[in-house]
Amino acid sequence: MISMIVRTWNKFWRGHNLSVAIAAYKRIKDPNNWTKNAFYRDENDEPTSLQNAKKFCILGSYKCSSATEEILFVLDAFERYSKKKGLKYSWLMHFNDAPETTHEDVIDFMKYAIEYCGGKVDE
Repeated sequence: MISMIVRTWNKFWRGHNLSVAIAAYKRIKDPNNWTKNAFYRDENDEPTSLQNAKKFCILGSYKCSSATEEILFVLDAFERYSKKKGLKYSWLMHFNDAPETTHEDVIDFMKYAIEYCGGKVDE
């Protein structure tokens, strides 16, 4: 039932979701701007608030562009991505924070999320 609600919400917000997904991707495209085990980190690599953030986890990057309830599409996209890739993670933050997850893995998901919203990543 929740998946159906999320998918209905996603169709309604498709254009907004795409702009949020692109902004989130651009925010952590550079590996120096990505982090694990915190939504945000400052220039000293310490956990911080959004206002002082220099580095972002996947969800932190999305939260910069939109209210939390408006990024439900990311969770749906990750569920599909996880099944497609055969990942063991059911939560996006567990994927982001896993020791074996690389920046390349994160970027691969973020590109998938953009495509999920009907867009394409221009390199």
